[in-house]
Amino acid sequence: MRLFLILVTCAATLFAIPPPTYAGDEDVQLERDTRKPKRDTTVEAKLEAKGTPYVVDDDGDYRIEVNLGDERSQVVWVRSVIYETRSMRVRELWTYGMRSNTDRMSEKVANLLLARNPELIVGSWSRINGSALYILRIDADASADILDNAIDIAAWEGDDMERKLVKGDDL
Repeated sequence: MRLFLILVTCAATLFAIPPPTYAGDEDVQLERDTRKPKRDTTVEAKLEAKGTPYVVDDDGDYRIEVNLGDERSQVVWVRSVIYETRSMRVRELWTYGMRSNTDRMSEKVANLLLARNPELIVGSWSRINGSALYILRIDADASADILDNAIDIAAWEGDDMERKLVKGDDL
């Protein structure tokens, strides 16, 4: 019994110790805003300047369906949320390569996503539950041209992964 109490005390002490922090960490960590995002009208102005059709969803994000030709299209979301460090403001673009209603992803799919990431110049593949999500981050104040280019990159990357993982064109 005494050994059990000692182990419980040690475990409680270990869990009470905060993780180490390093000089400059606060400049690297993205601060996530938990408030409901508002529609970012600067994105709207940039999309309209490029003639890009969009729909604003319930979260204030911009949903864009990109026509890729050959009867294929890909949905890309431009997020209204902006993440900030001391020196940067970052916006995310999202697109799916595969959507799943399950909480798990197969080892084969996870390994395919991991293998693809080092080949990418910008963006990376992530797993959200059982779905494959491509996330591309750009400067929040990027020009209309850069935003338009990033949307195209995300659409082509998402469609390429969808072709590998899914039969048809669902995304």
